[in-house]
Amino acid sequence: MKKVTIILMAILGIIYFQSCEKDKEGPFLADTLTGPVLTSALAGSSQVLLEDNEEDTLAVFTWDPADYGFAAAATYFFQLDFAGNNFSDYMNLGNTNRLRTAFTVGDINGTLMAMGATPEEPVDLEARIMAVLHQDIDTLYSNVISFTLTPFKKVIIYPRLFVPGDHNGWNAGDSSSVIWSAGFNDRYEGYINTAGSPSGFKLLKAPAWEEANTIGDPDPSGTSGTLQIGNWGGNNIVINTAAGLHRIKADLGAATYSILRTDWGIIGGAVPPYDWSVDVDMTYNAAERVLEVTLDLHAGDFKFRANDGWDLNFGDDEPDGIVNPGGSNIPIPEAGNYTITLDLSQAIYTYTVVKN
Repeated sequence: MKKVTIILMAILGIIYFQSCEKDKEGPFLADTLTGPVLTSALAGSSQVLLEDNEEDTLAVFTWDPADYGFAAAATYFFQLDFAGNNFSDYMNLGNTNRLRTAFTVGDINGTLMAMGATPEEPVDLEARIMAVLHQDIDTLYSNVISFTLTPFKKVIIYPRLFVPGDHNGWNAGDSSSVIWSAGFNDRYEGYINTAGSPSGFKLLKAPAWEEANTIGDPDPSGTSGTLQIGNWGGNNIVINTAAGLHRIKADLGAATYSILRTDWGIIGGAVPPYDWSVDVDMTYNAAERVLEVTLDLHAGDFKFRANDGWDLNFGDDEPDGIVNPGGSNIPIPEAGNYTITLDLSQAIYTYTVVKN
């Protein structure tokens, strides 16, 4: 009996030892977490950006990985802001699981223009890396590197059609009521906000009432989808849907047009109820000519879409603050209260995401 007891105690000891060994298996989060260490030859320098060099690489940024106490596949966000802002209004220039990123002169110049930098004037900047592993683990930040850049002015003049109508008092010279040919191909698109229904309009090739340059509808209903170019454009084109923001497309080559009323919202894992099931509506700000919404977001991503469906939706493939039809999800790196805007008033549609 004594021998059996000794054997049993030995077996229990082995089981306990193995259990303790299993308990020691990681990974275990370190008591002190260390952010990535960012380096670049651009640090401390002053550069003048030139349009002739916009395809050239401006800078390569590399960093040591964040240290969580174990090998971890963190997502790294490259953030840029004006010096002295303490990253209160930063721009995310992309995210990666790698330990390096690079930007061309054109990439950075476009970002500076989106941030509101003044062309031909030097601006002091700061950059850092934000490391995100899991929502229950602290977000880590790298050291900040500083540099000075002088952006160049690059203006692209897109072809446009003026859109006078009931919505603007039939003002032929209203440059805020236009649709654009972003592809320089006689196909125009833009958004007009109507105040009543029905609402009539015409298209003009020039900001004046000229017989040969006026475009309308040959059918008295004003809803045929066919354009009459010249001869004062025939009849007014008529919008019969409820007042609101309407997408107008016009193809001068095919002499056709289409109109779509739109209600815009955002949806995604970052957006309440945080499961891609419901849109949160955006409101049109007529004074600023942008759609906007302020709300609490989770870390995750989102997209813009119209009319609670996927037929018309925008993401961002770069990301560079310019939306792409059906593009990639837009990341929200950390939870907080944000104001999001969508600007459909120009030839190139843009958006902003600002943490409040």
